[in-house]
Amino acid sequence: MLCDVEMAMNAAMEPIFRAVAEDGRECVLPRALEERIRAGLVRSGGRLRLVRPEHSTPPPGHLDDLGAELWVNKLHLDTETPASDPAWRAELLRHGLTVARRLLPQAVTLSSLPARVLISLQSAPGTIDPTSDFATGAVHLFLVRSAHEDVAAWVEDVEEPVLALTTTAR
Repeated sequence: MLCDVEMAMNAAMEPIFRAVAEDGRECVLPRALEERIRAGLVRSGGRLRLVRPEHSTPPPGHLDDLGAELWVNKLHLDTETPASDPAWRAELLRHGLTVARRLLPQAVTLSSLPARVLISLQSAPGTIDPTSDFATGAVHLFLVRSAHEDVAAWVEDVEEPVLALTTTAR
C-alpha cells in the first residue's frame, strides 16, 4: 500500500501540471516505454533497477551509488507531437505521470525507503539545453537514502520544468 504521494515542483512545471490535472486525460505510452514499465523493477545491492533499462552498458565507473541508480533507471520521454505544439509538454508530463503511477507502487514493495520519481522536461519547446542528457523529457526513479539524495529540496533551483513525486510503504 502507498501512503500519500508528496509532490514538489518548480514554477516552470506548475502551469503544465495544472493543465494536465484539469483535463484528467489518461495516456497510452509508446510501445517501447510500455514494455520497459511492464517488465518492472528489481532490487539489487540495496538499489532499485529497471529490469529492462534503456542503457545496455553499465553506468560509468565514476558515478556514486545514487548516480548509478539514476543512470540505470532513466527513461526518456518523447512524443510524436512536435515541440512547437503547445500540447507537447502536457503530453510528455502525462507520460511521466503514467510511468510514476505504475513504478512507485512496485518500488515501495521492494524497499522500506522512500521512493522518488523525478520528471524533467526540456526547458523550452523546440530547443535543446546543451547541459541536458535527454532530448525532450526524462523520468528518473531512485530510493532516497539521505538528505544528499533529497532532490525535492532543490527543484526550485532548476530552470527546466521539474516535478518530484515521493512515496513510502505503509
